[in-house]
Amino acid sequence: MRLFRSFRDDRALLRRSSAYAAALMVEPTAPEVDWLATSATRGDRDHAEWELRYLRRSLGILVAQRDALDDRTASAVARVLEVALARDPAIDAAKRVVAQKQINSRLRAYGDALTSRNAPEATSTRL
Repeated sequence: MRLFRSFRDDRALLRRSSAYAAALMVEPTAPEVDWLATSATRGDRDHAEWELRYLRRSLGILVAQRDALDDRTASAVARVLEVALARDPAIDAAKRVVAQKQINSRLRAYGDALTSRNAPEATSTRL
């Protein structure tokens, strides 16, 4: 019975992680892209769109880590998200390694911004 429960729990974790990762893969809206392009990327809409994608996915992983009751949750989300990114039609096959490096760098930067306690500015400013 314990083996069946473990299998059932693993499958449930995978289902929840897949649904969560699907939400992280949602494309930014046009008003979001317009706002960021106007305020931070000198009108470069493509750059703004990618930054918003990286932001959603990175913060999604950080939230999964923070809210998880165990380490498996964030790991499951990261694995499912990695598969989704590998299949993302917005990422050129030749640029997948670059995209992976970009999301990893944003993940580290946003993680640092959220955990920094000595900075004088607000968390939203650091982000």
